[in-house]
Amino acid sequence: GCRPRAIFLYNRHTTRYPDKENIVEMQDVLPQLLRNIQSAVKEKKVHICKADLEQLERWKMPFKPHHDNKVTPSGKSVVGDQVRRLRRRFPGLFQGRFNASDFVVGYTSRERTRQTAEAFLEHLLSKQDFDAVNFGPPQDSLLQFHKECNKLIKEKKSTPVEVDKFEKGPYMKRLLDTMSWRLGFNVTRDDVDIMYRACVFEYAIHEASPWCAAFNEAELKAIEFREDLDDYYKDAYGLKRNYAQACPIVRELVDRFRNVSKDPSQPTKLLYFSHAGGFKKVVARLGLYRDAE
Repeated sequence: GCRPRAIFLYNRHTTRYPDKENIVEMQDVLPQLLRNIQSAVKEKKVHICKADLEQLERWKMPFKPHHDNKVTPSGKSVVGDQVRRLRRRFPGLFQGRFNASDFVVGYTSRERTRQTAEAFLEHLLSKQDFDAVNFGPPQDSLLQFHKECNKLIKEKKSTPVEVDKFEKGPYMKRLLDTMSWRLGFNVTRDDVDIMYRACVFEYAIHEASPWCAAFNEAELKAIEFREDLDDYYKDAYGLKRNYAQACPIVRELVDRFRNVSKDPSQPTKLLYFSHAGGFKKVVARLGLYRDAE
């Protein structure tokens, strides 16, 4: 069979905390939403089970502004799991004598990508070998290629028409009505966003969040669909300009593999850590996971 000679990893950073702006907003708004629920409980307007209400009563804000976008401990653990899977899948690539020149490590100027790169190599290498790896400076021009397209960035600021239609359509109206009935007060779209953000971040980082009780499964899927729709038109197959931008990464992949095929002394562990916006564009550029027309 085939024997892998090199690996090219283009990775989103791992699990992170919310950004400072979102944390401050949650600190300001969530306690008021909790008070609204507590007032509705007294008026017997709430339709949430007792156990979930007790969890909400005990809720304390788990994030601080200084957490701003940093990688979480759970995120570092996720990276360790990823390294173990890669070791099992490509044992020949990660065995043998360490050579620092085998490694190319790329990350952006945002701290979370450097932290993810470090966590990856800490799980992969010994302390001595880790210290020998040359991280080099951030590579924003390559790994945040989409930020270079200033004209396109300005164009994409508006909400895609399809997303706007869904947002203003009957499904989201029913969602607001149902959530208002469940929580006992008039829930706004902004309220939904901030409770959803608390739910997903707390669940991703701490594996539980009392704010998830504000939603049923169908509502969570509806909000996820809205986000997927937005991604489709801003980062993926919805517009050709999205994935047309990803050529620098594809060129890097092809050039690196071509170099290794011609010269075995070239680096064979090509590890790049970027962001969701770039990652989705690269996936689309490679034609992956595209539904039949």
